[in-house]
Amino acid sequence: MARGMISAFRAARALSLDKAPFDSLIEELSELSPEFRAWWPDTEVKGFDEGRKRLKHPTSGHIEFTYVSLVPEGRPDLSLVTYIPRHAAYDPQS
Repeated sequence: MARGMISAFRAARALSLDKAPFDSLIEELSELSPEFRAWWPDTEVKGFDEGRKRLKHPTSGHIEFTYVSLVPEGRPDLSLVTYIPRHAAYDPQS
């Protein structure tokens, strides 16, 4: 998921006219995160449009969501991510 977020960030930077704020954040993340530093040079685009996310809720235990990212036609700079809870419990060991 983190790599998908980096890929989406890379795409947003490419579409932006003002790259300075992106470059500042890239510099900061590169200094603070070994993972970001290792993954940023990878230019392979990885999708972040749909998938599953697993969370450990403090009172409800493990919860699994399906997420879908929607981008309005003509506005690639915007997206709406919807998380849909799955009813079946999942095994965190899987």
